[in-house]
Amino acid sequence: MIFCAIIMLFIQQITSLAKMESESAKLAIWLTRIVFAYKMIFWTPSFLPGYGLRAAGDVKFSMITSTLSMWICRVVVTIFLVHTFNMGL
Repeated sequence: MIFCAIIMLFIQQITSLAKMESESAKLAIWLTRIVFAYKMIFWTPSFLPGYGLRAAGDVKFSMITSTLSMWICRVVVTIFLVHTFNMGL
């Protein structure tokens, strides 16, 4: 969470290093702030149950769950949104 906050504070300086065009830089800054805001709230705590299960010796369930959730939530939903609603960034 600390690193997300640091990157959010310095995202304009970071994008200036890439020498992007102004429109691309604005989009990158906007997307980074959205992703990192949600990441600090939801992504960090989502590790706790998986680590707890692995510590208890249940590696198989946490591996299957994380792989399936990645493919279903990221890949399938993205393909659905892009092809059905013509969504981009």
